[in-house]
Parts: sequence; structure tokens; C-alpha cells
Amino acid sequence: MSNDLIEENVSWVTPWFLEPYSVEIDLTASERDVLDEISSRWSTSDKIVLFEDLSERFGRDFVGRIIDRVVAAHIQPEWEENGRKEPSNNLDDFIRLLWEPLPAAGFDVSIEHMPEGVQIHCTRCPHADIGRRNNAAFWFYHLVCSGDPYAAAGFNPRIGFRRTQTLMEGHPCCDHFYFIKP
Repeated sequence: MSNDLIEENVSWVTPWFLEPYSVEIDLTASERDVLDEISSRWSTSDKIVLFEDLSERFGRDFVGRIIDRVVAAHIQPEWEENGRKEPSNNLDDFIRLLWEPLPAAGFDVSIEHMPEGVQIHCTRCPHADIGRRNNAAFWFYHLVCSGDPYAAAGFNPRIGFRRTQTLMEGHPCCDHFYFIKP
């Protein structure tokens, strides 16, 4: 669909919502009904309008949680595959694969290696810019940011993740911290 913020900016999520049950997703019957509607309308609807319509009927947080579950269920196995492709799937490999390409895509990030883990501060994110500029930050958060802990866990289950703020939610930065679990 042309002129669709989701298709134009985070198109990698499209297969997740067109065929959401290609992976196992733990949903209640009512959550499954909403996901089925998202899936059936995905190709013919503006996604933001679709999410807002469902929000009016079922509640914004409810729809956001369903999106989170779809994202988690799909992103974790993708990062498991990324981890299997690496000679070692350690924390440095994860940071290299996920974060090092992002400045070329318009992200401003600082990466600080510390004895207890890796602290990343992202002060510019094109996804957050687009989400905020188009009054769609809530949906972009659920489509993009909610998958972060599952990417880390998929790549290596021993990698822990902590974040207290995001640009998408209006904070001055995203403060991703990755560490090795004991």
C-alpha cells in the first residue's frame, strides 16, 4: 500500500502480520480475533488507521499488547538464526550486527563498553522521528522498540537487556544496556 507509514518505513514487519501464525504466538481468543482482523486488513488498509480503528473498539493498550506479542514471536527466531550464523554469538557480535550499521541509516548512537556490559545511547532514531512527526509514535514503539529484548534473547539467551527510556516515548534518548546474565 503506497503512502503507508508502516510499509514505507518498517516494512520488515509486513510478513509478521500477513502470516502471523507462521510462528507460535500465545494469545487469548479475543486477542486472536483482533490479530485475525489486523492480518485480513493488512494489505488493504493504512496500518495506522487500522490500529486506531481497532483501538476505538478494543482499547489502545490491548491492541498494542497484541502487536508486541506478534513482534516478539517473530523477531526472536530471526535473531536466533542470526546468532547461529555467527562463529560466536557473544555480546560484541550482537552489538556489531545490530548497532554498528545504524549510523549509516541516520541514527545517532554512542556505544560504551563497560566491565558490566554495553551502554548505548541513541539520540536520533529515524523511526522515532517519523512516528512523532506523524502522531504515530505509540504504534511505532510497539512495532519497532518492543522487539528489542527479544532480539537480544534470540541472538544469545544469556544476553540481558535493560532500557528505561526511548525517543519514541518522548525521552531525550534511548538508553539500551546489554549485559551477560550470570
